[in-house]
Amino acid sequence: MDREYHRKLDHHYQCHRRDWQRSRELFRRCQFGHDVAAAIFGIVAADLLQGDHIGAAHGFGAVLAALALGLAAWADLAVAGFVAAYLGLNAVRGICVQYMLDESFKSDSPEIQKIFDGIWKASALASDLCFRLGQKLRLPDPGVLSTHVVLSYVGHLAAAALLPKDVAVATAEAGLLERAQAEQQHLGVAACELARLLMQSWELPSELIERVSAIDSVLVSPSHVADTPLQAEQTGLSYLSARAGEWLAQGRLNLPSDITDLNILGQDGFYLGSYMHLPHLQHGLKALQAPELNVAVERMLQALRGEAAGQPT
Repeated sequence: MDREYHRKLDHHYQCHRRDWQRSRELFRRCQFGHDVAAAIFGIVAADLLQGDHIGAAHGFGAVLAALALGLAAWADLAVAGFVAAYLGLNAVRGICVQYMLDESFKSDSPEIQKIFDGIWKASALASDLCFRLGQKLRLPDPGVLSTHVVLSYVGHLAAAALLPKDVAVATAEAGLLERAQAEQQHLGVAACELARLLMQSWELPSELIERVSAIDSVLVSPSHVADTPLQAEQTGLSYLSARAGEWLAQGRLNLPSDITDLNILGQDGFYLGSYMHLPHLQHGLKALQAPELNVAVERMLQALRGEAAGQPT
């Protein structure tokens, strides 16, 4: 079965070789230092300061793409140091990864492209929510975690591309467990393993691959299987954010404050409770009720809906 899903993924890769090769190069460039990050900030400072993460993602991504293709030189880029101090390197990295995913998965089918767009929006919401919750709960490296959350959607994009169209459409807004069962039935492997395969092909660090792959594994794994309590807390927060991002993007939640207990997540939240009892996460549900967090997410939802309204039907 492993050989079969490798064959299917390779076939899709051959069909989209240019996009995925470009994505691989961009992902490798995304592991840049502060000097590179500083040179990018000035390009989309206005978008970021106005809270337009969607425009910022495409702005940053376009700069990286131009650099990867040799169409721009660092000397041509304006530097806005105050923006660097305001956002930080990890926020830039997460925004760039969102753009790369959006650019790497395209489809001629309107139905599949709609699924891709929904996954991208879910990843943007989940990443933002993870960063804000991580800060409120005083977890280390919330920016790194938000990038992990974005990468956890790689497998879901790949699964949508590989599944029969009718199955992909029918399960697009299903819970993680139902989607994983459909993926196992039709592909022989779930999306989290497809993500692992793609990240390996992009030659990302093995530690990063393991941390990202652990996120969706919360579906079937209690907290004690993590290597350390801190990793369990970080993985639990990432999983909560990923599922909430999906539900917000689909309209099943109006705001994060709708999550008053984990029962709302149904079977997808079965093992999450063991993570939410850990020290940093024990006030996680209370943090979801914070007015400033919900206002920020509401603004992002409005921006996403405005972008969708502006697309041709």
